[in-house]
Amino acid sequence: MAGLNFHCGTFTVWPLIRVAESAVVRRIGYNARCQVLEVEFSSRASYRYQAVPAPIVATFVRAASKGRYFNRQIRNRYTYRRA
Repeated sequence: MAGLNFHCGTFTVWPLIRVAESAVVRRIGYNARCQVLEVEFSSRASYRYQAVPAPIVATFVRAASKGRYFNRQIRNRYTYRRA
């Protein structure tokens, strides 16, 4: 999305955590200071979501179905851009 400001000092979400049990989500990373969530999908496309609270990310990481949680609680709720 053009015009978004994702700059937060030296931006890093590494390390991305590999999500072995998901068919949709491959890896998840989070920068708590900036509240930026990075999601790498099985297609290898990565997106960064802005202003995602830490409790949402924690629940996402623990969710039994990462794809379902992402679609219900993150997708289209937070400003994003391709990483």
